[in-house]
Amino acid sequence: MATARSPAHVLHILPLDLARGAQTYAGALRDALDGRPDEHRTLTIFGSESAILDADICLAIAPGRARQRGLDPRAVVALARTQRRLRPDVVVAHGGEPLKYAALAKRRGQRLVYLKIGESSGDVRSSAQRRLYRLLMKRVDLVVCVADELATEARALFGLSGDRIAVIPNGRDPEQYRPRDSTGAEASDAVPDELMLVWVGNLNEGKRPDWFIHVVRQLREQGHAGLGARMIGDGPLEGSLRTECESLGIELMGRRSDVAQLLVDSDILAFTSVSEGMPGVLIEAGLCGLPVVTTEVSGARTVVHDGETGFVVGLHDRSALAARVAELVADPALRQRMGAAARQRCLQRFTLQAGARSWQQTIDSLLGRSDAVIASSIGAGASLDTKEPLKIEPATVLVSAAVAFRRTPGGSVIIARCGPSLEPIRLDATGPLIWDLIDGERSLGAIADTLTKRLGADPEVVLRDVALAARHLCDLGVAVAR
Repeated sequence: MATARSPAHVLHILPLDLARGAQTYAGALRDALDGRPDEHRTLTIFGSESAILDADICLAIAPGRARQRGLDPRAVVALARTQRRLRPDVVVAHGGEPLKYAALAKRRGQRLVYLKIGESSGDVRSSAQRRLYRLLMKRVDLVVCVADELATEARALFGLSGDRIAVIPNGRDPEQYRPRDSTGAEASDAVPDELMLVWVGNLNEGKRPDWFIHVVRQLREQGHAGLGARMIGDGPLEGSLRTECESLGIELMGRRSDVAQLLVDSDILAFTSVSEGMPGVLIEAGLCGLPVVTTEVSGARTVVHDGETGFVVGLHDRSALAARVAELVADPALRQRMGAAARQRCLQRFTLQAGARSWQQTIDSLLGRSDAVIASSIGAGASLDTKEPLKIEPATVLVSAAVAFRRTPGGSVIIARCGPSLEPIRLDATGPLIWDLIDGERSLGAIADTLTKRLGADPEVVLRDVALAARHLCDLGVAVAR
């Protein structure tokens, strides 16, 4: 594999310039990665009347019937022309629609990553669409999924081998999303005296905003007249919901740029969607110290520890959703305990910084320069210092083969062999081996020597893998390399 130029050029392709979950994350990821060391740029294909994401490049193709039918040839030509000019080394297609255009416009020598951000629609599950996407996948170098459920779906639908799939969860900036008691004087003057229940999303059928209205109605009937309720977001159902919202005292706030502050000013998040990838708002609420009640969409159980940081109910169990929200409304101590646990869990697993590190490692691997990055961040003479091992939280690590892990009360932490081909391995998919090697302060070289003897592997490969495993532990805040 030829080594790419340094710094490399990475182009993130989005369908529209809108400040919604996936698009917002793409912009934040660009800002977190740009210049460290590579150049990252965002590109949107189609024009929008309300462009507020501030993409670097806007092709501004007018949406029309061709797009509605599934493919606009004008967009393919425009993207190919733009890529000839920019010559990106890596292209990241954020979602299934950008994938079609990125795959057709792919240049020789370019690396193409498909970021799978949601469950595939019924059309993709049909035989004709599945064949189309399997053809597209032949031009894709790596599929990155935001949740384990999506990785499982990708393997089943597209026939992908494990070494072509990675899992990198969404992330948010914990400095932007912070609990109310950590914001001090910055807290909004609009914080209500009463308990505040909040819903965030696009007002469409898939998000099921009517379920939130049902929950509020149930709470009103149970005597919670002083409960505040607000819905943040706009969409096609806004007009039809307005009358009922007004009758129940639900504030329809429309699209807002201050969602972080509005979450800080709230007490419980209810999430009602029927289909997702990994809902970013669950991470946002968790970082703000809010307990959540969510339907069991893809990614929900990854973010929310049911019974510890919130509640996860059946995908179509509206009664259970209302009952769990009512339980939180009635129990201030439970809200406080779950909110604090949610903040801690999201800090450990779902920060923007952790996601950016995983993305950088993935880009390094695609461009054949992983060893250089590891060597610059953790030297061969570094040592490892574990901190309170029994408090280590379970974590998914991108690995190709497990080297070691430690069992904890809540699960396991994988200490992994991470080669150029990344593959997610579930926490319980391997047996215990040699955690005792890093329990205490030992040099990475000494650990690698012992591993080499036990595994009969190449010493240089093992040392590299141990260094990367140590780096993952550092990312989790569990160990410090020095």
